[in-house]
Amino acid sequence: MQLRSELTYDAPPDEVFAMLCDQDFRETVCAATQATSYDVTVDVVGDGVRVRVHRVMPLPSDVPDMARKLVGDSIEIVHTEEWGPAQADGSRTARLRVEVPGKPATMPGTIVLAARGTGSHESLEGDVKVSVPFVGGKLEQEIARGILAAIEVEGSVGRAWLAGDR
Repeated sequence: MQLRSELTYDAPPDEVFAMLCDQDFRETVCAATQATSYDVTVDVVGDGVRVRVHRVMPLPSDVPDMARKLVGDSIEIVHTEEWGPAQADGSRTARLRVEVPGKPATMPGTIVLAARGTGSHESLEGDVKVSVPFVGGKLEQEIARGILAAIEVEGSVGRAWLAGDR
């Protein structure tokens, strides 16, 4: 299932990128998404940066029983972004991978951070895949819904962060 999301920030790409690579910011986002546990690592890799967020999320009460039977009352998620170097215009691209350890669910994708006017635009594209016969499509919808909700929280936290609310 194709997933697309866009966020805008009132800050240039270098400031937004610095925020996205800040461990405290990522931990603040984890807390805001109500993760019950989390671990964030940020590593410089060559001329890029790898951000890895491992968190356990409670399932919302409206998640269908079929999903709950597969994962239980919570879901473990590993989100990895591998950011390349800045381009001449300040834009950056990351390879994205979202995984559910021990479950047949993944989402490979890309994130592009670019200037837009005096601010920045972040676009994410991914392909949610759940390899479970008969119910995979429904589960993909639920996972996509959760990912989009987390992205919206990250955007809200990010706009506040850039405005000085840390």
